[in-house]
Amino acid sequence: MKAGKILAIVLGVVVILIVALVAFILSIDPNSYKGEIQAAVQKNTGRELKLDGNLGWTFFPSIGLSIQKVALSEPDGFAKGTTADIGDADVSVKLIPLLSGDIQVDGVSLKDVVVNIKAGDKTQAKAVAESENTGNTTTKAPDLSSLTKLNLGSIALHNIQVNVLDKGGKATQQLVLDDLTLDGFAPGASSTLKARLHTVGPQQAVATLDAGIKFNKDLTETTLSRLAATVQLSGEGIAKPLQLQFATKGTLNMAAGSLDLSSLQLDVGNMVITGKLAAKSLFADPTASGSLAISKTDLRGLMERLGVSLPERADKTTLSDFALGFDWQYGQNKASISDLKGNLDDTKLTGSAKVNLAGAVPDMSLKLAMDKFDADRYLPPASDKPAQASTPAKSSPEIEPDLSALRGFKADANITLGALTINHVKLSNINLTATNDRGQFALAPLSAQLYSGKIVLSTQVDARKQPAKIAIQNDLSGVEIEPLLKDLMQSDKPLLAGTTTAKANLTAVGLPQPA
Repeated sequence: MKAGKILAIVLGVVVILIVALVAFILSIDPNSYKGEIQAAVQKNTGRELKLDGNLGWTFFPSIGLSIQKVALSEPDGFAKGTTADIGDADVSVKLIPLLSGDIQVDGVSLKDVVVNIKAGDKTQAKAVAESENTGNTTTKAPDLSSLTKLNLGSIALHNIQVNVLDKGGKATQQLVLDDLTLDGFAPGASSTLKARLHTVGPQQAVATLDAGIKFNKDLTETTLSRLAATVQLSGEGIAKPLQLQFATKGTLNMAAGSLDLSSLQLDVGNMVITGKLAAKSLFADPTASGSLAISKTDLRGLMERLGVSLPERADKTTLSDFALGFDWQYGQNKASISDLKGNLDDTKLTGSAKVNLAGAVPDMSLKLAMDKFDADRYLPPASDKPAQASTPAKSSPEIEPDLSALRGFKADANITLGALTINHVKLSNINLTATNDRGQFALAPLSAQLYSGKIVLSTQVDARKQPAKIAIQNDLSGVEIEPLLKDLMQSDKPLLAGTTTAKANLTAVGLPQPA
């Protein structure tokens, strides 16, 4: 009996405290603080906050604040007309934990938000960016320790509209976030994020997002148990609605500055791209590595879905079998692709590539090997109609090409091809070596076997000055002329017979034909 009385007294005290707290809160009119809130926003952000609507309290089971009709002016670097208007905003805090000093946000809700973005003067935006950048390029991991005691029941966003305006104030692009909910955010607990959005314009996109997220207790590590996104594209320039699907999972460690996405998959129409990614030192000197693979894909079908017209080809079955895969690495301003393997229809290829941006000029390297390639399958079919004489075009003065871009990088490439057919002419054992050293370009050599003979072509171009200097050496030896002409003319009639040998050594200053 005594225990019952004690419980009743305790409950009575709690009720009295709650009633007293509610009465105290009701005695405070939040609207009287509008001026102070606006002044604080102006002082801390430099932006004007308008509170045209009512500020009101909400109560048990949660205590919170409701705000209506809020507007925020443009930030620095943006033109007049950039604003954010909020129809309704609600923030609620759980009442019982609040009595013990534990802040647990029960929910945050935003409805009917319109954001208008109008790009400002580029010079002004650049000045703002430079003022924010003190020259220290070292990035630190964000400190989230102040959020370790924060519990969010849910975050809900409804009808968030973003308009990109032109100089006249007309919307050129529109993005609408229909719904977004984040449930159960708390350190050490799992939460779910779901969203749906769409765009308005000549091209339309509808996207969905579903993610499972878990933060550790000190918010230094985030585990993504799943991330699934879909995007459907339609409208101008897209013949048929195209659907993209993306899925991944992994871990982000803020303390170690590492990211590990063990599984990546992107489906685009009938193309499936898979891969993985691992990155370290994200906030210092990032390094990353991974792999990427494109499964067997019908490029013709994909192009048709995208509304892309392919050029006329002699063999319409081409571009039906494409696949590619490689490993990649990045770090210290260097990137590389290794173990590249793939195929285009009947052509198999392997290779590797490197880019070094750490030196005075970019330095690039490429190696590519193909077993065979029948170019005639990809060229337009031969026409049975006799060629019509064309009216000669009026001659115009030839202009020296500008090769100054060659001075800005170094590169070397080696490409080999086992067999090539072009215009019915057959070549084999093709080897192409090319280099460029800040304007000194060399094709040395291009060699191939041709109808029991051989052709070797070397070219040097010195583009360090204008006009460029060019030197060409051509050596053709032991080529049987009759089978070559039969293939070229597509005729079985006896033609000119014998072997051909020719040499040429040409130099010139300037690349136009008269030079």
